[in-house]
Amino acid sequence: MSNKKKYNESFVEIFSINEDLLEELEYNSIPQWDSVGHMALIALLEENFEIMMDMECTITLRVLME
Repeated sequence: MSNKKKYNESFVEIFSINEDLLEELEYNSIPQWDSVGHMALIALLEENFEIMMDMECTITLRVLME
């Protein structure tokens, strides 16, 4: 599976949305993507990509998505 597919599937799984909504998706644009949803997304991304993000990366990802 490609990295992009893993990335997209993480959003679909955590937020229970259709993949066609991903292009318009941004932080707080749906009720599921609040601070708790964001941390769940980070945890799943870490699991799916077998990485560990530090707090700066976690916050930066959120800022980039706003």
